[in-house]
Amino acid sequence: MMGRTARIRPGLTLLEVVVSLFIFLIAVTAIWQLMAAATDRAIDVKLQTQTSLHCQSKLAEVMIGDQPLAKTGGYQPWPDSEDQNLEWKMEADPAKSSQSDVVGLWEVKIWVRLKTPSGGFVESLLSQMVLEPTLRGSTMDRPEPPPAPTPTEDEPAPK
Repeated sequence: MMGRTARIRPGLTLLEVVVSLFIFLIAVTAIWQLMAAATDRAIDVKLQTQTSLHCQSKLAEVMIGDQPLAKTGGYQPWPDSEDQNLEWKMEADPAKSSQSDVVGLWEVKIWVRLKTPSGGFVESLLSQMVLEPTLRGSTMDRPEPPPAPTPTEDEPAPK
């Protein structure tokens, strides 16, 4: 009598399927965590850019004279902003005489911070030397005309 020969069936065993699913789930989990971290980082960069732009905006107000050169104390809400999480503060000190001999030069520091949805803060600081706006002229200023020459005894009077 002939013995039975084992037939090789094409396909995967249950163990091979379980191992491949396990490897696939580990890879998907790693990709998911990388995407979450990248999204959080992108939000942080967006908020940092927003606070930096607000710092530049407030410094421009100081430079044109719209915001007085003074210390604001602590953080205060951003004026005319619908975002209640946006706050700013400013320090303005006259420049030390050892730094400069220019009269009316101020060192201005502006902080802007934004409370994140996760409860933390994103903060930007901008520091710049600013010439006091009241001492600066503008393009609208007209120079005074020079005084008319007065005739002297040696020169004849103009006719």
